[in-house]
Formats: sequence, structure tokens, C-alpha cells
Amino acid sequence: MSTERPNNAFLRALSDWDFASVQPELTAVNLPLAQILYGPEQPIRALTIPTSGIVSFVVHLSTGDGVEAGMVGNDGIIGSSAVLNETMALNTAIVQMLGAGLALDVGTARKIAAASPNFRRAVYRHDQILFLQAQQSIACIAKHPLEARLCRWLLRCRDLAQNEKLSLTQEFLAQMLGVQRSTLSVTAHRLQAAGLIEYRRGNIRILNLEGIRESTCGCYGAIKELEGKLLSVAKN
Repeated sequence: MSTERPNNAFLRALSDWDFASVQPELTAVNLPLAQILYGPEQPIRALTIPTSGIVSFVVHLSTGDGVEAGMVGNDGIIGSSAVLNETMALNTAIVQMLGAGLALDVGTARKIAAASPNFRRAVYRHDQILFLQAQQSIACIAKHPLEARLCRWLLRCRDLAQNEKLSLTQEFLAQMLGVQRSTLSVTAHRLQAAGLIEYRRGNIRILNLEGIRESTCGCYGAIKELEGKLLSVAKN
């Protein structure tokens, strides 16, 4: 495997010693659309480290409905809680935008974490970021209108995909935002009428990035700021 760091913020932030310990243990994986990496009460057997694509963390209700609690792309890792303790998954990790990445066996990751406080700290910070996203998502759903929430979600996806064009079905969007498809459709058409997005057959293209930023709620900026602080601490 090349000594060049993969396109993932977690791996790139590791010390040379930690990366040298991790690198030989990494295996390449594909992240096909709608693949479930793990579900509630299932053991997490491997860390997934995306280099492209997006994975959503979905909490399912007794009605069968699901709501997104957070998302990770090449800015982080999936399965961090399994490195820190023995608990099983509490939610569903599902690929919402196809991509690729690397896998690291949880047992191996635990051994590296036991030998390196810096690696353990980096994993812990990324676990905190997911908890932060979940907390902010709860507040956002409770207090902010759907239009602002949709704009926040589009901005987050755009940041991870590094692309103004996003392949997202209306049904999936509605599920992630915890609303009816018909309700989402009205809101999406309103953004389209305002010239902010173009929506066609499962593809959304952001036409006016600044307009989307102006229309989003404060949760987007709050999460980015706190994530930046947590990652900054992890590097020190």
C-alpha cells in the first residue's frame, strides 16, 4: 500500500507513528448505494473510513420511520464507538451516496488505541462529533422550519461530496428529514422556484450556494464551528 495518506481527514490527522501502525491493516472497500454497514444491536466488526461517498446514521422509531441523526464522509470514520467500548450499534449506518473507503478491524483498532493515547483521542473526538451532530439534529427538528433544515442538509452533503450536484431521491430526503414525501416536495419546489436549486429525477443541483447558505438555520454554522474545534484539539 502506498505511503501517501488516503483522502480522509481522520487518517491525514494521525501522527506518523499512528498512521504507520494503521496503514498495513487497512483493506479497500466499496460503499454501494443503500448498503447497510450495521444496524441496531448488531456488533460493529470494523471501522469504515470513507474516502468518498456519504454514510448516514439513522434512528428508527417503533412506527418503522427513520430520521437521520448525522452523516459522515471523508471527514471521519464509522464505528468509532466500538473502539472505545464493547457496546453494539445503537442506530443504522447506511450509504446515502455511493463511494469507497477503507476498513480496519475493530480488534486491531482497539490494540492500536491501547498502545497509543493519541490514536485513542482521535477516535474519541470523532465519536464526539457524531454525538454533537445527533444533539444538533434533535434541536433543529424541534425548532426550525423544514426549508431551513433542508438547506442545512444540502449544504452538509455538498461539503462532503465537494459537488453542487447531488444524487438524492425525494423519498430518501423525506426519510432523512423525518417528514412526509409530499411535504418535502412542496418545500423543494419552493427552493426551486426561488432559483436556489434544480431538482430532476432524483438529482438535486445547487444553483445558488450563497442563497442556500442564507436560507439555512444556525445549526449548520454551529456544527461546523464545533467540529473544527474538536478536530483541532485532536491534533494537539
